[in-house]
Amino acid sequence: MVSVTSKKLTHNWPLPVKKSNFELKVLYFKSLYPSARLVENFGHTFLIDESKYVFIAFKGRRATNPVVTMSFQSVECLNDYYHSYVRRILREVETKRLRRIRAEKKNEKEIQPGKIFYTACGCDQIKIEFFQIVAVKGRSVTIQKIEQLRTYNSVDHGLTRGIKDSFIEAPVHLRIGTHGIRIDAVQYLNYWDKKAVYWCSYA
Repeated sequence: MVSVTSKKLTHNWPLPVKKSNFELKVLYFKSLYPSARLVENFGHTFLIDESKYVFIAFKGRRATNPVVTMSFQSVECLNDYYHSYVRRILREVETKRLRRIRAEKKNEKEIQPGKIFYTACGCDQIKIEFFQIVAVKGRSVTIQKIEQLRTYNSVDHGLTRGIKDSFIEAPVHLRIGTHGIRIDAVQYLNYWDKKAVYWCSYA
């Protein structure tokens, strides 16, 4: 009996790359306007057809729909709109840059060992928790919950203050973001200016 050994055939053919929804949408508009130029700049992708006076803009590379789809009466009007649109983007970029610089300076001033922050959770009931910064290293910060001293205006509401160095619970390590310290998915820590904070526990 002759033994037959099967051999797996391999090919070096490139596998097809699946296009994203964004790429498919750009290709769709490119099929409608074959002469359109594709321009990528300022975090946007532009399709500019100077023969049909069409301007299409996508923001980012995850967009599934354009933020602008416009047609014009002339190429001059098209170009005027494009330049005004770019100027608006540059103003937004500059505003975000300045806001980020202000936030970073604020972080440098406030996020230091010994400084105290707090959270205020709830609507009908406002629960206050205080945290003291234990250590800061680069973009990482270690915080620890501290006790608080409540005063009562009534049985279910009043004012409260954090008690420095009166630690409770275990330290927590967090990252410092552009806009401060986020303690969970949605909530940022608020810098405590040593003024009493309102609390309530209405049923």
